[in-house]
Amino acid sequence: MCIGDATSRMEKGDVAEKWGRRWVTIDTSRVALALARTRLMSARFPYSLLSDSAEARLTESELSRVPLSDGPVGHDVEMGLVYQRVPHITLKSIANNPGIREGMTREEIDEVIRRHSDQELLYDRPYEDKKRVRVTGRFTVESLSPHRVLDPDEERPATEVAAGIDSNAEGFVPTSSPLL
Repeated sequence: MCIGDATSRMEKGDVAEKWGRRWVTIDTSRVALALARTRLMSARFPYSLLSDSAEARLTESELSRVPLSDGPVGHDVEMGLVYQRVPHITLKSIANNPGIREGMTREEIDEVIRRHSDQELLYDRPYEDKKRVRVTGRFTVESLSPHRVLDPDEERPATEVAAGIDSNAEGFVPTSSPLL
């Protein structure tokens, strides 16, 4: 994500942090860096529900209708997050649904279809842990050093002078073409 002006820099920096992006590029002027650093360090972001926590296991069991697992919880980020899901309903899943019988009401049919359908995980919508808030983690500022400015009155080193001399300079004929 490359960021140009101050407004978009602050908004996109927040979005990058919210989505867990690992890098953001911005202008490297002192003002731009100070604005971006201040905005990121003072912002609050939603804390996503880690799948390796007791709250997440409870939420997961409610969503998938599977009993809770009894293993230890470690709040490990590498285990992932709990994501919202929606039913993935296809004509095949409706036609092959064993729960649909003649004489059912529309609501009963919808419930049977939803219960027997596959689930699609919405990876861009993790469940939020409302009891916690997340702040920006450690970050580094890396930039290219500014280019060297040469003073025309200053004498150049001999190596630079030698590099600028071309042995074929006499045979060079400058040409230009008109731009249309």
